[in-house]
Amino acid sequence: MGPTNQIEQELMHYFSNHKIINTHSHHLPEQELMDFNLDKLLNHSYLQWQKISPGTTAESRTAYLEKIQYQSYFIWLQKAITELYEISEPLTAQNWDIISSHIRKAHKESSFYTDVLKSRCKYQKIVVDTYWNPGTDNGMPELFTPSFRLDIFFLAYKKGLCNHDGVSLEKFFGEFPDNLKDYVEWVRKWIMQKKKEGCVALKIALAYERGLHFEKVTYDKAEQVFRLKEADVTSTDIRHFQDYLFWRICEMAAEFSLPLQCHTGMGQIIDTNVLQLNNVIKSNPETKFVLLHCGFPWIEDIFSMVSEYSNVYPDLAWLPILSYTAANRVIHQLLEMAQVDKICWGCDTWTVEESYGSLLAFRFSLCRVLREKIEDGYLSISSAKEIMDKILFHNAQNLYR
Repeated sequence: MGPTNQIEQELMHYFSNHKIINTHSHHLPEQELMDFNLDKLLNHSYLQWQKISPGTTAESRTAYLEKIQYQSYFIWLQKAITELYEISEPLTAQNWDIISSHIRKAHKESSFYTDVLKSRCKYQKIVVDTYWNPGTDNGMPELFTPSFRLDIFFLAYKKGLCNHDGVSLEKFFGEFPDNLKDYVEWVRKWIMQKKKEGCVALKIALAYERGLHFEKVTYDKAEQVFRLKEADVTSTDIRHFQDYLFWRICEMAAEFSLPLQCHTGMGQIIDTNVLQLNNVIKSNPETKFVLLHCGFPWIEDIFSMVSEYSNVYPDLAWLPILSYTAANRVIHQLLEMAQVDKICWGCDTWTVEESYGSLLAFRFSLCRVLREKIEDGYLSISSAKEIMDKILFHNAQNLYR
């Protein structure tokens, strides 16, 4: 990504040899990636969000690459592929099948998956959000530490519902109570159980389903969804129930000393910016709110929040591969405004290739920002390395214990 000077090279070398705690990912279990190739990799990356298919012909693949070749997701994934598979040329329709065979061969090696994550990425721990089976560790507790995603618990206003990922509440947690008091206690017991099983955080990704403004509503209003017939439940009733439950979950997060990771920014778009959470964060000072993605693209919000509330923890997850321009801006300003011991980063990806690409993007942004701060006289090289120590490892170690 352009020329680097001596200071930046020194910082990148320091970063590349640093142990890392990855605070947010969706890594698929190793066994799901054994029969893998380039097409499956693209389909398990953010490039599939573009809703463009590469097809199987040289013509369709060329057209695909022409459309996505400057997309940030593609740029960093391609860099990861060229480094991991020691390929010197960019992806083309002509070398597509050759690169695909390299990927297929590598994934058949039993050590490849963990080698990339542990040796190349230097992850000591990965906080994993297995939304397809909430609160699990991919069968690898030595590497993965789960967060407990709670989105499906907000679907109790009707039997048999699935969230936007096709996950149902009853499938994983069985029949739920038919009144609000018992239901909230049931949710609490599941949180307690998952903490005993090793979960180190709670996760909310409701921004894909609804806005992030949660009113503090009364018990009576929230209980309507259990009192009424399903056909009579209104959207207002549903919102009251979800708002009430969210506030109770904030209380439980504090009770069980579990950080509450909140997806902010991109999602359903409307009312998913960080400031929508202002009233909840202000009213729950004992709850540690981890604001994932720093509210991108509404990044301005995060700066006022970190200045105002000591219980806000900005997480740069996803941001560098979304836009390194935005990531650079956020890192610059967070260093000037936030407590540096609250900033973390996670890859927010499904596969080892994309995780490595995400790490490369983050390394580029962080080292570029720190170099500029050094050249401006704002930081010394030693203080820049101390900042790296905190963001790459110590902050997450302290936050997630």
